[in-house]
Amino acid sequence: MGELLDFLGHVISGFFDGAPAKSRWRRWVERVLAGLAMALAALVIYRMCK
Repeated sequence: MGELLDFLGHVISGFFDGAPAKSRWRRWVERVLAGLAMALAALVIYRMCK
């Protein structure tokens, strides 16, 4: 479980890295992946608290 949360944290932190060298397509893909990672993290936290 800890490894999953570490991975999700890494993906989400990559989303907030606003490097200007990234292409528009790569930024779009990172936003989608970050959104999925945040949704998965919310689901994991919800299951843990239930």
